[in-house]
Amino acid sequence: MNEPARVLIIDDDKSLLLGLAETIKREGTYQVLAADNGKLGIQLAEENLPHLIVCDLMMPPPDGLAVLKALSTNPATATIPFIFLTARTDEKDKINGINLGADDYITKPFSKDELLGRIRAILRRKGITEAHEHLKSADEIRLLSAKIQDLI
Repeated sequence: MNEPARVLIIDDDKSLLLGLAETIKREGTYQVLAADNGKLGIQLAEENLPHLIVCDLMMPPPDGLAVLKALSTNPATATIPFIFLTARTDEKDKINGINLGADDYITKPFSKDELLGRIRAILRRKGITEAHEHLKSADEIRLLSAKIQDLI
């Protein structure tokens, strides 16, 4: 990735939001966007197309589930990796979040190192996919170049 990865954090707890933003920025490889409510989070996601979203589940409407559903219905944002970061620890909540399309589900209290590790892992997987696409394109260019050389 040439540009820094954009990470959008959505959480109505402003002190947690600022702390997460600062922690992720300190990694030095991320551009961080922050929203203190679901409506603003959806708007920032649609305008900035982040590479990953970290979202609280329990917020005033729209809550995290509604945010995920809204972004999932928009083709421009439907494939953005999504992590729930929430105080809900019940297994059925975790399963529901994953079944609705979240890529990961982290419960509070959480380790900042664990969160950063999961962010890196998801972005690495996304980067590997992009790298394979670039390799495939490079191979196609080489084959095309060889065919052109044969014609000359």
